[in-house]
Amino acid sequence: MKLPKIDCKRTKELIEDFIRNELKNKKAIIGLSGGVDSSVVLKLCEESIGNENILGLILPSSDTPKNDIEDAIELTRSLNVEYIVKNIDGILNSFSKEIEFLDDNKLTRGNTSSRIRMSILYAYSNELNGIVIGTTNKSEWLTGYFTKYGDGGVDMEPIIELYKTHVKELANHIKIPKRIISKKPSAGLWKGQTDEEELGMDYETLDKILYSLENGLDLKEFEFDKVKKVKSLISNASHKRVPPKCGGVIYAEE
Repeated sequence: MKLPKIDCKRTKELIEDFIRNELKNKKAIIGLSGGVDSSVVLKLCEESIGNENILGLILPSSDTPKNDIEDAIELTRSLNVEYIVKNIDGILNSFSKEIEFLDDNKLTRGNTSSRIRMSILYAYSNELNGIVIGTTNKSEWLTGYFTKYGDGGVDMEPIIELYKTHVKELANHIKIPKRIISKKPSAGLWKGQTDEEELGMDYETLDKILYSLENGLDLKEFEFDKVKKVKSLISNASHKRVPPKCGGVIYAEE
């Protein structure tokens, strides 16, 4: 099957209207990774609310590839957007001194890095009366490929209805640099980490399976193990997509 293409012009207009309506007069606070998702969100914000209403935060650690930092800086400069670079190693190492196992478990350490970044974004948001803008796409949202209360902790999600494949389509349409679009997607949680290696398949295949599942289409053309994997990811990530479960209360009778 072929994944249906999006109408890039109308999708761009729709998302930009959403951003304008949600932001009103508040400042957009965006965490920038140098990847295609955050680059697309930054450009859409710049075109919808103006560069003077945006703060880009680039929050690398020692695990962040140098070219990702450079790409994020170059894009913000090209759009004349204010940006701040803050390395999070000091904060992360302070955590490690108090919680020893952070150094032994790369997933726990990576998720902690993501939650540190979220805390920094919200500190600036509080200070500037801003709104934290998310950069999660639909492929990540459905499979749970984001950190709960990390990069999933935001105020709004402009591109969450776009599969990763569609984010790249839109990125080409709005002229995001080719080197950003073509780089291997990575959450940047540890050195050498890539999305597709962790997911066990490329995004093109993942998106086709997700689209087929969502629309009740035939899955016979896909490998059984990959379909099973995607279904498992969706099921296991359900807790990330809903509010926390709550208890109850019974009032005493008068």
